[in-house]
Amino acid sequence: MFESLRWISTRAAFALVPLLIAGAPAADLHGQGIPPDASNWTVSSQPTTVLGQIEDGLGGEFAGIVDVVRAPDGTIVVAESQFSSITFFSLDGTRVATRGREGEGPGEFSRISTVVADSKDRLFVFDQGHQRISEFTVDGEFVGDARLVRGAGDRPIGGIGQYDDGSWYAWEADRMVGVEMGEMPQDTVGYYRFDGSEVGDILSRVPGTMTSHFEFQGRGGIRHALLTPRPLGVARGRCLLVGTSDTPVLRVLDQTGAGLGEVDLDIELERATDEHRKQWVSATLEGVSGLASLIQRFTLGRMSRRFGMAEWVPFADRVVMDDLGYIWAQRFEFSEFDGSAEWRVFTEAGTAIGTVTLPVAMQVTEITTDAILGFHTDEHGQQDVRIYALDRVRDTEPRPLSPGCAHAGAGAD
Repeated sequence: MFESLRWISTRAAFALVPLLIAGAPAADLHGQGIPPDASNWTVSSQPTTVLGQIEDGLGGEFAGIVDVVRAPDGTIVVAESQFSSITFFSLDGTRVATRGREGEGPGEFSRISTVVADSKDRLFVFDQGHQRISEFTVDGEFVGDARLVRGAGDRPIGGIGQYDDGSWYAWEADRMVGVEMGEMPQDTVGYYRFDGSEVGDILSRVPGTMTSHFEFQGRGGIRHALLTPRPLGVARGRCLLVGTSDTPVLRVLDQTGAGLGEVDLDIELERATDEHRKQWVSATLEGVSGLASLIQRFTLGRMSRRFGMAEWVPFADRVVMDDLGYIWAQRFEFSEFDGSAEWRVFTEAGTAIGTVTLPVAMQVTEITTDAILGFHTDEHGQQDVRIYALDRVRDTEPRPLSPGCAHAGAGAD
């Protein structure tokens, strides 16, 4: 079953993107050497599809969604952590099946992190808790599973994904590092070759979570440093782009880990200041008013001075690659819940081409030629899956792949 698999790519968080090596001339969609203006693209004000919404239209029936994917046949699969389950919907929105529950047996889960739907309409669910991949058909039938093979001292894998030639890669879980008072080390995340069950050679290692040790009112604690960067990784063709959210440069690697160049995103970083501490306190206390707000603001403000802080403000909360090859970066916000509705769009060479406003409180999992797929979370924590129409005007031609990234049948390198 899993013998046909080779390496795995991320979701979720990221779709596939065509590449140009930084420094190479950027091709445009109209043959005039001028890239399109993404600010002219629009997203529908109302979703074209809503899945899992409760009958009165207030909120949704899901909670703890970790991933939403759409298979080539149109099947939409929703993975939930709260019930350790995956739910299948047909193209017309009909619920087909719900599979899984918490447990260790076949088809059961501990902590789902990513879901991959391949070009052959097979579905692969990665369970970070069990370090196991389960395969399903798009009809919801369980096919089988395989546990990852790693050494006893190796860190656990955090997610999986797939290159467009059907091969795979995997990456480690990002985690906090225990530190002594006053220290603030940074975690790292490794990306590896992967054949469907066995983790192979490392492809690259990138910075991950920064950790701060603090003491407040006689108690010690450890938390992420303010403005801590996030590791980024995405695949397109036979290549992998890796980087971190405090440095707008993505390294381009082939399937052996060899460097093919860089994509330098056209964006200016902002140096972190004490003003950002105040912004973090305000965002954390948003919605709290009156005397409670004053007391909490004082307490949180005092405690925040114990936290370490990164040198630069992250340029994005998340990065998504659409299926035409554009890079979408969700503008960073201090709120830990919804994130910004403003997304900056770049060409495959890193050229900034405009900003698109997406629906608020929308966690985007996929951007296609004409649609935005993701899930919405209301103020009560209830969730539903939504699809919004995306109108790119005439900018619907794929961006070019960079040399060395195309596979057989996808065009010459």
